[in-house]
Amino acid sequence: MRALFVEPSRFHQQIIGTLLKNSGFEVVMHVSGETAFKTLEPSSNIELVCLSLVTSDITGIELCRRLRLLQGFKNIPILLITSKEDPRSIEEALNAGITDVYFKSDLQHLQTYLSELSVRLVQTRRIDGTVLYAEDSKVMANVVIGWLEQMGLTVEHHLSGETLLQAFESGKYDLVLTDFLLQGKISGLAVVREIRHTAKSRIPILVLSGFEDSNRRVEILRSGANDFITKPILEEELAARIHTLILNKKLLDDLEYHQKRLMSMAMTDQLTTLYNRHSLIELAPKLQAAARRHGYPLGLMMIDIDDFKFINDNYGHLAGDEVLIQISALLKENCREGDYASRFGGEEFLILLPHCDKADALQRAEHLRQLINQLNPTGFQISASFGITAMASTETSTIDHLIKLADQALYQSKSTGKNRVSSA
Repeated sequence: MRALFVEPSRFHQQIIGTLLKNSGFEVVMHVSGETAFKTLEPSSNIELVCLSLVTSDITGIELCRRLRLLQGFKNIPILLITSKEDPRSIEEALNAGITDVYFKSDLQHLQTYLSELSVRLVQTRRIDGTVLYAEDSKVMANVVIGWLEQMGLTVEHHLSGETLLQAFESGKYDLVLTDFLLQGKISGLAVVREIRHTAKSRIPILVLSGFEDSNRRVEILRSGANDFITKPILEEELAARIHTLILNKKLLDDLEYHQKRLMSMAMTDQLTTLYNRHSLIELAPKLQAAARRHGYPLGLMMIDIDDFKFINDNYGHLAGDEVLIQISALLKENCREGDYASRFGGEEFLILLPHCDKADALQRAEHLRQLINQLNPTGFQISASFGITAMASTETSTIDHLIKLADQALYQSKSTGKNRVSSA
């Protein structure tokens, strides 16, 4: 990043020059406005200009007017740094094209701006993402695609709204960019509306329009577009808007990912990845209500690993953890879609079984008991005891009562020799 800095005072050259360098800018320094203007080259790649109100010849305001006429300086930030807190001078500066005014008596605000600008410029320069682009003018499309690829984006181009929507259904994109007028029967506005009715409605959409009618712009935004640009398009404006839209999407995607991860951590047992007790207790009444409403039975299976304390005491807690992990994997592998298995306590598991009466639950429990007997987690055989109950569709038992019944059946299995299935 390069910054042009015009300042006659050596003191302020050092102070403000240091702020620029600390913000990551390579500083091109001049004391004369005329010299700065005459020595500028098209390849100078200046991304920021800082001007003193007073230079050794022309004012910073006049130099700004001249710079704004040059192609590479029409849209970059030009700051005026002054000791004069004169409202008329500030108004003149802003009318001449100055982006903002900072005072030499308070450079903290300038330092904050430079830090934020440097981050923004770095981010704008390269950004990963895939853009789905509709434009029926091949000349315009080639220009825009070139700009986007320079930003680091991958572009998939379509001539019509119909083909863009087909691609959208099966692809994964970070931005939809569409012209208002397209080949075929579907306009850019219709593209926006169609996308907003899909499950991927959060994807940012930027519309390009040659119309300057304010009512049409309002309609574009009401249809669900995030932003629009009126033609002719400026590369810098397009880059800034696209960068903001894609960055915001990525931030929202990250937020959603972390929210889901936190929700998963809150609902699942970290060792076994089964539901934890709290989440299943919250879920159970909903499953019970659904069973009553739709008229099907709800089975409940409670499982306790036999002699688990003996395993921990004699083989170590790592061996105990391995037993829990392997039994949990076996339970998940043998659960149907719609069953809900949880780690209910230390070595205790509970499974809710929609559409499963007591006879079916007993049969499934016996099958699981035999599979557990075949496990050999750390070189020794293990077993588990089962307690089974079920709620018929006409019953009014609470979930707490069903858990109590299953627990009583489990106690019966334990007290009559372990490694067996009992029901209540």
